[in-house]
Amino acid sequence: MAKADEGTKQRAAINITPEAFATVDTSLATGVRWRNGVENPEVWREFKESIVTHGQLQLGLVAKVADTGRTRLIDGSRRFRATGEINAELPEWQAWLEEKIAATESAEEKKIYQMARTRLNEPLPFGAISRPVTSEREAAQLAEDANRKRRDMSPMDLATAVFTRAQRGEVAKDIASAMGFSNPNRVKHLMDFFSLPEKAQEALHTGRVTEQLAKGMKGL
Repeated sequence: MAKADEGTKQRAAINITPEAFATVDTSLATGVRWRNGVENPEVWREFKESIVTHGQLQLGLVAKVADTGRTRLIDGSRRFRATGEINAELPEWQAWLEEKIAATESAEEKKIYQMARTRLNEPLPFGAISRPVTSEREAAQLAEDANRKRRDMSPMDLATAVFTRAQRGEVAKDIASAMGFSNPNRVKHLMDFFSLPEKAQEALHTGRVTEQLAKGMKGL
């Protein structure tokens, strides 16, 4: 029972208010993914429409770093960024919901949009699980662990995670061990992908080119 109580104290669900968004450091959540810019405008718009209509369906993860006092976003960077944009565009989204309410014939759908409109009477908070950590290094490890658990990490995502560790001074053997690579040489191969032409990196990221084929492009 004591252990369960201790774990409960360590993790807590919180709402980050819109006023506090600027105090959240997002560099770890975006730094271990390749090219974290806004995606296809139509896809991005649909993503924001989903949040506006249904709310935030999945909590993010933040780390409270004891030795620096920072709040680090660990997981949920797309949801956090989208929520911030929605709040900045609040009148536009309120009008969009009013149009949906007026145009929708389905009573069930109309109710969904009406509930969303009520929710959007004020800027949206960002829901997250808060986890205390002792150091920035521990926060960085937490971010990398979260990203490795994703099934959609591309070779370019992995290359970015490797690069992030190398910048912190870690050697290839330690990086390979931490990231679960059986062969330390994969660290060099992943880093070498950054020397590929831009279009080749994009193809590798989207799966049009395999990691093995990409090695052959540069004779890696």
